[in-house]
Amino acid sequence: MKLIIIILGVVMTTGFTHAEAIGFVDMQKVFVNYKETDQHRKDFEKKQEALTKELEEKKKLVEKAQKDNAKPEEIQKLVMEIQEELQPKQEELMQLNGQIMAKIRLDIIKSTKKVAKEYGIDLVLDQQAVLSGGFDLTDFVLEDLND
Repeated sequence: MKLIIIILGVVMTTGFTHAEAIGFVDMQKVFVNYKETDQHRKDFEKKQEALTKELEEKKKLVEKAQKDNAKPEEIQKLVMEIQEELQPKQEELMQLNGQIMAKIRLDIIKSTKKVAKEYGIDLVLDQQAVLSGGFDLTDFVLEDLND
């Protein structure tokens, strides 16, 4: 009987030790408050505004052609030329956005691993996956990223 109690005590103690090595990070909070994310958003918006402005200028060309009673074939040709000109720019902007977002995610993951190691955390989960318990690393990760 004593052996069962001792074994049960060892198992419970081991279980609690592992529970202490679990941490979590509020990834959404980190993403929103990471300085690089904000800078990227501002840069992306500037480039997007420039593309929107260019699109508006091209739209005026089409409207002018319609107003000047250009032939439908000419208007369609103008629209196709504009699409061919702007589509690569839109794709480039979206690709750049994807690359920068991937870099930001990688920065967050590297920082999370670094902070987890500093605090002796073996397993880090996104806060959305944690119902109860664990050690919150969010502010430490943000501090590491923004320094």
